Amino acid sequence: MRRETPILRSLIAAAASIGFLLLSGCGTHDTASNPVSAESSEAPAAQGSEAADAPAEKPLDYTALSERDAPERLLGFYAEALHRKQWSAAALAWDSGAGISAEMLQSAYDKLESPTLAIGKGSSEGAAGSLFYEAPVVLDFGDGGETLQGTITLRRVNDVPGASEEQLSWRIRNSTIGPER
Repeated sequence: MRRETPILRSLIAAAASIGFLLLSGCGTHDTASNPVSAESSEAPAAQGSEAADAPAEKPLDYTALSERDAPERLLGFYAEALHRKQWSAAALAWDSGAGISAEMLQSAYDKLESPTLAIGKGSSEGAAGSLFYEAPVVLDFGDGGETLQGTITLRRVNDVPGASEEQLSWRIRNSTIGPER
């Protein structure tokens, strides 16, 4: 049996609330309503009349990979990609030097239930030409079993001349709940 701590319950409740707000504000670029939890699935649409009633799944927001202002947006992209089991897309959220591949993510997180990554409020700091953002996270597989808690740290260079697009954009640098390398 899994023990839910008050912090875990708060993170899950916050993620559900923000996920609802995100869905109600689809199409906006307001950083206050950035995605923090993945709530959709990648199940194929039903056949027949049910398919007409089912809402179309919104495509992943790949423009989040160019985000320079709101690190939460990249984390929302990552959470949604994990939840949809789009391992290649999720791997793009990682810094290319981190050594995380689609195969590693699939091996670590491909369970019967889709993983849901709840992201808490993070904090930013700067150091020697780089910006860092660290946020608490809870990874839940929805099966009543394993729930992982930890942190994800993002990094981007702070407008350094000659930096690549990837270096200027937020990327996951490391995670205490990341896949084994």
